[in-house]
Order: sequence, then C-alpha cells, then structure tokens
Amino acid sequence: MSRTRLFNNLSLSIISLLLLFSGYLYITPYLSILSLKNAIDNKDILKANKYINYPSVRKSIQKEVEKEVLKVLREQYSVRNISQIEKVIFKPVITSLSKLMIEATVNPNGLNLLVNNGTFSSSLNNRQDRVNKALAPSLYQNGSSQHKKQPRKETKIIMYYEDPFNFILKSDIKNSKKIVITKWKREALISWKLFSINIRNY
Repeated sequence: MSRTRLFNNLSLSIISLLLLFSGYLYITPYLSILSLKNAIDNKDILKANKYINYPSVRKSIQKEVEKEVLKVLREQYSVRNISQIEKVIFKPVITSLSKLMIEATVNPNGLNLLVNNGTFSSSLNNRQDRVNKALAPSLYQNGSSQHKKQPRKETKIIMYYEDPFNFILKSDIKNSKKIVITKWKREALISWKLFSINIRNY
C-alpha cells in the first residue's frame, strides 16, 4: 500500500471518528432527557436525581408557585382577588404554602407532572387544606373546597439548542393553554442537567 493511500485512509478514519463524536455530542441532551424519563418511569429516584439541579429548579419556579398558591386560595374561598393588604398580612402563610408546594413539586415525579400537564403536584392538598381551614374565619366567609377532575392534557413537545451550553424542552399543553419551558444546562462535555422551569400562559 502506497504512503499516499495509507494517508488518505487514515484521514478518512479520523474524519469519520470526528463526525461520529460530533453526532454523539449533538444528541447528548436528548439522551439525558430520555434517561431522566426512563428513570422516572422505572421509579429509580437515585438515577433521576443525577439529571436535576435541585437548587436552581427550586429558585426558578418560586414566583410561579406563589401565583399558584394565591390561585388556590381564591378557588378555595370563591373570591376573585386577594387584596394587597391581605397579601401583606398573610405573607408568612403564603410563603409557607409556597415552600410546601415547591417541596411537593421539585422531585422527579412532581417535575414530570409539571412538564407534561402544566400542573403542580397535588400531594400538597392535605397539608394545604389544614392551613387554609385555619385561615377561613379571618379571610372569607362560607368558603368551600372543590376538587374538579382534570381532563386529559394534549401536549406538544419541542426541543432545540439555545446555544452550545443550553438546551430547551418546550411543552405546549393545549388543554391548559400553558407552555412549560425547561432549560437544560451542559454540566460537562456529555453531561446535562435540568436547570430551570418557566411557565407561560397564552
């Protein structure tokens, strides 16, 4: 085999390896998302935890959770709005409920529910009801709790790179008219973690 032919074969091999490695790098966020989904489906919490940056996710949903707590309070007591004075007075309770809701949501199963259905974990209900009942005499009169069965959500998933270090998974939930945007960040060359969640209504 001539030296030129050997050089050409070596060059082709190197180019092929580079293309394969580049292709693998490109699909790594998809593989991380799929691995998280499989871990949740298999109830493998330890494996699922490897793909979630818990502190950053908790921080990212703080404002949305507070809005959800206020929404739940309005629905619980059949009122349209909670005044600014009431928000100030009951801020410690709202903060406490928000922490409970974040705790119930920011775990593999709760995040799966949020991303696919656009709803926060219902595991908070019992604890939340106890606090709400304590508030009832001072907040509102003749309040009642109503738990409605939610319809099956129709979800459209879109995934794309924002830049080489950030990957977006967007869940367009038609029935709820919500878009749940999850951002994944590259932790290492081939490692990705769920970093933040943002919810938009339309």
